[in-house]
Amino acid sequence: MGQDVTAARTDIEAKIKASNLPFTIQTVFLGADKSKVIKKPGILFGDLHRLHQVLRADLSDQLENAKTFSSYYVQQVNTLTSDDVDDVAQTKTVATQRAPR
Repeated sequence: MGQDVTAARTDIEAKIKASNLPFTIQTVFLGADKSKVIKKPGILFGDLHRLHQVLRADLSDQLENAKTFSSYYVQQVNTLTSDDVDDVAQTKTVATQRAPR
């Protein structure tokens, strides 16, 4: 209390690092003069942002796998003969209509 914010923060962070403690600190301004507020630079991404990025990447991979499988399936259907299926034309039409674009 009563110390310069930057000096106090630097001192506390050094002690946290030296003791290998698992937390961070936040400074809080309790005065009325808003010109003395010290802001942190930039946006800090937290665990929720990282989780969102991982889920988006996983969804993208799953969609790409489904698209690849669908294309492969259409190719397999197009090679069908009348020995494999009763109505080859209808099967090929349905597979082509439902193919990914």
